[in-house]
Amino acid sequence: MSSTYGQRQASQEQPAQASTSRANPGTSTAVGPGAGAASEIMRLQTFAGNGAVTRLMGASASRGRESSLLDVLSTAEGDDGTGGTFLDAVDADVADAGALDAVGTAVPVDLQQILTSWTPGPTRYGFQLKFRCGSSSGQVSDLQAQAPNLKWREYVTYSRNDFAHRINPPNPTILPPPPGGVSFAPSRTTVISPNVIEFIGVTDTHWMPTSAVRDTDFQPAGPRPLPGIMESSQLYQYTTDNSTWTTFAGPFTLRRELNQTVGPPLEGQTMPLYFATDKVGIHSVTEPYKP
Repeated sequence: MSSTYGQRQASQEQPAQASTSRANPGTSTAVGPGAGAASEIMRLQTFAGNGAVTRLMGASASRGRESSLLDVLSTAEGDDGTGGTFLDAVDADVADAGALDAVGTAVPVDLQQILTSWTPGPTRYGFQLKFRCGSSSGQVSDLQAQAPNLKWREYVTYSRNDFAHRINPPNPTILPPPPGGVSFAPSRTTVISPNVIEFIGVTDTHWMPTSAVRDTDFQPAGPRPLPGIMESSQLYQYTTDNSTWTTFAGPFTLRRELNQTVGPPLEGQTMPLYFATDKVGIHSVTEPYKP
């Protein structure tokens, strides 16, 4: 999966009814309000906000670089998971210890990634997703019955990071960190329909602190060429023994990009910068550069 960014349009979330699109049927579903909505590119110069929340993940590394997780998987409701050290942050509880119930070999399928109402503040970029899935048996109760042994995680690898001089997340990033995992227990899930389950309070926040994205690092003000790109790949995997992990959704490409709006500029004008966060086939948001 790939994206073209040369003449990027500014996109803005709309409080509209959720829409659904399929990416690799049987693997994952993207659901989100206003996904792909766009306005004309020149409106980016006056674009004031988009609808996506992040909370700074702090944690400074040596030589002034931040070592944060940019994808944050979290399970505490009301917590975006960005208060720790992950830039892709999955907030999830560690599954309880216990014996596996003998209910057959049902496994998770059809992962749905659903845009939440989380919105970004002035010091961050990005968006947040929540999750649903189905069971290979046709009954999500068969997944719940395998708790606490059955759980899932996000496995992130980074292939490019033009912002590494300021922020350098672990590669690979495993969310939640071992031996954690997202539980299928009835107390931590909601049955939406006989074969759709939602994970209570589990969110995946794909974010970037503005402190890691500085216009002075890139042309024309700085030495680095535009676009500045960070690219990663997300796999979603399950286990029943906390040892062998099997991919049930992905890979999904997540691309973060700093670039300049296409001109020509008006007399005496410099074309503005923008920052785009695109989980290909799931959701994309473009925000004006935040000084």
